[in-house]
Amino acid sequence: EGIGKVEGYTLFVKDAIIGDTVEAVVTKPKKSGYSGYHIIVETLVEIEDKAFINCSKLSSINIPSEVEKIGREAFYNCSKLETIKIPAAVTSIGSKAFSQCTSLFRVYCLGSIPPETPYFSFSNNARLRRFYVPDSSVYLYRSEEGWRPYAGCILSIEDEGVKRDFSSITYTIDGETYSMVKVEGDLPPYYIMQTEIPVDAEVTIAGVYLGKLVRNNDDVLIKADFRDFRDELVVETGIDFRLPTPEEWQYAAQGGAASKHYTYSGSNDIDEVAWYKGNSNNTLHPVKQKKPNEIGLYDMTGNVWQFLDKHDRGFFSGYRDYVFGGGYTTRSRQCQIPAVKVSDSEGETDKGLRLAL
Repeated sequence: EGIGKVEGYTLFVKDAIIGDTVEAVVTKPKKSGYSGYHIIVETLVEIEDKAFINCSKLSSINIPSEVEKIGREAFYNCSKLETIKIPAAVTSIGSKAFSQCTSLFRVYCLGSIPPETPYFSFSNNARLRRFYVPDSSVYLYRSEEGWRPYAGCILSIEDEGVKRDFSSITYTIDGETYSMVKVEGDLPPYYIMQTEIPVDAEVTIAGVYLGKLVRNNDDVLIKADFRDFRDELVVETGIDFRLPTPEEWQYAAQGGAASKHYTYSGSNDIDEVAWYKGNSNNTLHPVKQKKPNEIGLYDMTGNVWQFLDKHDRGFFSGYRDYVFGGGYTTRSRQCQIPAVKVSDSEGETDKGLRLAL
């Protein structure tokens, strides 16, 4: 009725079939990862907690259509898995079931009703950018609590293979229009906002009016503000707006492929490109008042420290928060790229963000 942890030295082969009389396999391999392509018995109804944990050579798996439950950490750290098809019968996916599957880039959810799952079932998978679901269920998946962090990645199965171009997306801050900047070079291509989002500005993104980033009327950015802001944005647009990773942020701050390796983002003279302790008069300033860097990004140094997602969509999962770039109260030396620190408090006024795609 269920598979526990994978066991035995006889399974270290490229192709393996678990026989149709199996009830449970209870311990994991001791010397090598369970490898290759695997078919689980068709009568199986549950994949238990940690069933395939750390099977680092498992390249693909056929989950039977009868399976109703995928347990906690069932495929944790299966780092060779690239695609997963979740059968329509599945009603529950456990915590971290597919976390650390670092090669995973595509998930097919065949059920019209989203399985119940916590936020971090698919966390720490930097390549995962597509969830394909039935066409009639796209909005339902995007709005379901456990699937919201991936709302912009959730597409109709009918859209598979359609390349998405974000070059035409714009946003406005207090009536001024800005664009997403495409960054190419040493990292896979991505887009990042031309400016940061001020906490007290009226913001419209991709045609969706969102009001102010800060929803608590005290001009202090907290996680709940950003979560509400982002959830509304991705559900309404279907676009995968997210926080940049540290690698993406630093590469963009340095000027991408056009980098001249400045000390600060866009210059060796901090006064040309940033508001910091030495020139800000201890005040937050409007965006785009200083020079841009080599690829047209403003305020990557100074003005506000920018939240990043160091743990791939783990921003709301209890991890410590990191901020980059320096703020208007930061000394010049602490603003030098990469200018990173652990965020000590949500109650500081020199915090902000810019979104990426």
